[in-house]
Amino acid sequence: MAGWTGAASGPETVDERLALPAELEPVVRAFLIGATQWRWLGAGFAAMPLGLDYAGVRAGCAMAGLRLTPEQFEGLQIMEAEALKLLAR
Repeated sequence: MAGWTGAASGPETVDERLALPAELEPVVRAFLIGATQWRWLGAGFAAMPLGLDYAGVRAGCAMAGLRLTPEQFEGLQIMEAEALKLLAR
């Protein structure tokens, strides 16, 4: 991941970057890979997010050469749960 160690990769300022422990890199990478793999429940003109499509996330991770440990997958699920709270707003 370019810029993971803190080098700016875009127009953001130094204050807008987020520093994370290196061991979380695979979890964040997996979440970003799966960012387009949400399952939604349609109800009329509304839609409700249900969660990530794990098969899609797994395929994307495999194509990126990323394999998660069970603990890292749990981290992905924690990120998913927090994202669902934001999507539900």
